[in-house]
Amino acid sequence: MFGFFQVGVFFLGCRLFISPKGYSYLSPMVLLSLFTVYMYTSVPAYKEKFKIVYDLVALVQLRFVAIAEEAYYIDHEQYGSCSNEECLMLPGIGRLSKGVKLNIISYGQRYVAKATHVKGTGQVYKWDSALGGLVP
Repeated sequence: MFGFFQVGVFFLGCRLFISPKGYSYLSPMVLLSLFTVYMYTSVPAYKEKFKIVYDLVALVQLRFVAIAEEAYYIDHEQYGSCSNEECLMLPGIGRLSKGVKLNIISYGQRYVAKATHVKGTGQVYKWDSALGGLVP
């Protein structure tokens, strides 16, 4: 006899808000407010996850640069030193990811590279060729 929304509105004591078609004008407002509360509580949690993703972007960029350093060594018999946009001289590196801060220091037969992302958690990843790669 009563529709779902009519019964819900009837029990809320808001019988005046039922339209002639049988749906409540209040129902979309309630759903919108519940959705707003959900988004208000969940968005800060996602912002923290995005910081971790930005850190992983820096890690992936560091791995690409490490491979490019090995290719540079094959051509020049030494490792190259560079930071940020200067690292585009490495073979295979067309551009750096936006926000990645990169620094490579060459010590002749070895190099140490560090990478971080400006929007990340502040984690600095370190790659040492003498120690075999990524250093914790």
